[in-house]
Order: sequence, then structure tokens, then C-alpha cells
Amino acid sequence: MRASSTSFSQPWFRTIRRDTRLQRQSRSTSEATLNVTGEPVVLEDHVQRHKFVLERYRSTMRYYWGSSNHNKRAFKWTRLATIVLGSAVTLLASMSSTELIGADSAWRTVIAVGTPVFAAVLTILGAIAQTFQWEAAWRESVMTAERLQKEADRILVTKPSDLDARAELDRLNDFVLHESEGFFDRVLGRSKPPVE
Repeated sequence: MRASSTSFSQPWFRTIRRDTRLQRQSRSTSEATLNVTGEPVVLEDHVQRHKFVLERYRSTMRYYWGSSNHNKRAFKWTRLATIVLGSAVTLLASMSSTELIGADSAWRTVIAVGTPVFAAVLTILGAIAQTFQWEAAWRESVMTAERLQKEADRILVTKPSDLDARAELDRLNDFVLHESEGFFDRVLGRSKPPVE
């Protein structure tokens, strides 16, 4: 039996596919320095090292720009849903307290049930938005990508013979590690594993 094509067009599936693609791009860049046996390839040529460092920066920037787009969409949709649900709760609460709707009307029952349901959904949505902190993650992803672009521009104008590839890759890796620690500090309150 053939799978329904509509299930693959869902937003959550596109997010999973995009994240997988970004991980594959990052992995292919990091594997570029390994030969068939898995041994590191020594890049003797200054031009090769220059290209490799630039490609590492570019792949990392692609990840952060993709992350920022995902976080921006999630933030905007949760903010929109919060506004709509908050307005609906206020409207329903005010309608239930007026005499515009008759006491025996089915609408009064719908409003009496709908108001707390919308309020509960609004609370859940607020808790999810607070937990994932998409606004802060969006901001941090954009700022990180911009900082990486600044470093990539500096490397781009550096002569290949003047580039210290090891130092540049250490700088990139330390920068990404620092940003990851900041993310986990913000979301979980700590970036280190719990001490037992």
C-alpha cells in the first residue's frame, strides 16, 4: 500500500527533513578531511587549507541561518496563536457574563465550555513558548551567523599563505562550543551534565 503524500507535506516532517539535511551537510564537510580508510588527510597546500576553513565556516553559517528561520517561524506562529486565543478567551468571558445570550440557549453552553478550554490551550501554548524560547533562539542564531560571516570575510581576504588553518579551526570550534553552552544554559539552566 502506498503512503499518503499528504503526510510528507506536514510542517513537522519538513522540519525533520531540513534538520537531517543540515546535519548531512555538516557531516560531509567534516568528513572532507578523511580519506577512504578514515585516516586524516594532511592538506599540504595553503590554498586547500584556505578553502577547507572557508567551507567549514560556510557550513556552520548555513546551519545557524537554517536554525534562525525555524525559530523565527515557531516564534511568530506561537505569538500569533497566543494573541488570537487570548482575544477569544476575553471575548467569550465577556459574552458569558452578558444577557445577550438567553439562559436556555445552546450558545451559552458552548461559551461556558469553550472559555476554559481556550484558556487551558492558551496556558499550554505559553508554557511551550517559554520552554523552547524561540524568540531568544532566533536572536542568538542570527547573531551567531552574523559573527561567523564576519570571521569568514576576514578569512576570505587573508592570503592563503598567511592563514593559520589550525588556529582558525580552533577558533571556529571554540566559538560553536561557546554558543552551544549558552543555548543549554538558557534552556536548561546549565550546560554541564548533572553531578551525581
